[in-house]
Amino acid sequence: MPTTRDAADPRIHKALSHPIRVEILRALDDGLASAVEVSRATGHPLGQVSYHFNQLAQLGLIELRKTTPRRGALERHYGLIETAPTAAADWRKLTKTARRNEANTVLGEVADQIAGALKDGGFDSSDSHARLEDLKLDARGRRDAAKEVTALVKRLRAIEKESAKRAKDKPDDLAQWAVAVLQYGSRGA
Repeated sequence: MPTTRDAADPRIHKALSHPIRVEILRALDDGLASAVEVSRATGHPLGQVSYHFNQLAQLGLIELRKTTPRRGALERHYGLIETAPTAAADWRKLTKTARRNEANTVLGEVADQIAGALKDGGFDSSDSHARLEDLKLDARGRRDAAKEVTALVKRLRAIEKESAKRAKDKPDDLAQWAVAVLQYGSRGA
C-alpha cells in the first residue's frame, strides 16, 4: 500500500464518493473520533456510520488509535492516517462526482447552520456578516481567487488558535462562530 495519498488515487475518489465518508473525514480532521460520536454529531444511524468507518479503514485512510470500554463493549476511536486526504483534498484533481458530493455535504451543513443561526439570533451581533459577490473572472482570476480563499481559511484557523490561547483564563469568552466560504461558477459559468 502506498504511503502517500494523491487526490487522483482511486481510493480517495471512493472515500469522497459518499457524503457520510466525507463527514467522517471532516470529523477526523479535528482529531480522534468514534462511529458513535460521529453518529451523534451528524444524526446518521450508527450502523451506517460504522459501515463507512470500516470502508475508510479498508481503503487505508483511517486507523484505529484507541479503544474505550463502554458497558461491556469497546468504543473504537479512529484517526486519519497522516498522509490521508482531508475534505480539502486538491479540488482540481477530484472527479466531478466527488466534487459535487463534497459540495452537497458542505452546503447541507451550511444551510443547517444558517437556519439555526437565523432562528437563534446568530446574525443579531454587529460582528456577523452576510455578503454575496457576483464576479466575472477569467481562468487566472478564478485560480487567484481560489488561492485567496485558501489563505483566508488558513488565517481564520490561526485566529481561532489565538482566540483559544487568550480564552484560557476566560473560557466563557469563546463563542461558536461559523464562516462559510464558497467559490463557484454561477449562471452557467
